[in-house]
Amino acid sequence: MAGIDSDLRIFRHYPWQAEERRGKDGSVRFKVWNDLENQGINVIYSKREYSLQAFRSPLDPARPFNQFDAETGHADMKRRDNHLGESCAWFNMKPDAADAIKMECLTPDGVPLKVELHFGMGDGEFYTAVEVKRRPVDINEMLPPRELIEPSAWGFTVDD
Repeated sequence: MAGIDSDLRIFRHYPWQAEERRGKDGSVRFKVWNDLENQGINVIYSKREYSLQAFRSPLDPARPFNQFDAETGHADMKRRDNHLGESCAWFNMKPDAADAIKMECLTPDGVPLKVELHFGMGDGEFYTAVEVKRRPVDINEMLPPRELIEPSAWGFTVDD
């Protein structure tokens, strides 16, 4: 998906999902999580920030939501759209969030064709799919890019 300031790639290998955002400034945000185990890793790499977070919390049947991504379900916005010859419906992916908005236009089988992100009072990012491939995704494609998790990228030296 192409955005104004970055590009977004989304992979799914149920129950795993991964998102990789590459900024035009060289920054990278990579997130992978498991919907069934409510666990994931978030890596942020830029000139100003290095961050690696891991999170795991069993799903509570009384409050079933993805704590890692703070998603509490999604609300149908009753808007329809069309892109790349496919129809999609708009959903608010964080209906209970006060500080962030994530809206996605999803095909009937759940593929996002358009994504809108807004954080706090700042500018948002708008992504539009330039290509959609429905294919088996290998679990190795769900791993963080090697350059993000190499110790040398974080300023560490590793002796053999």
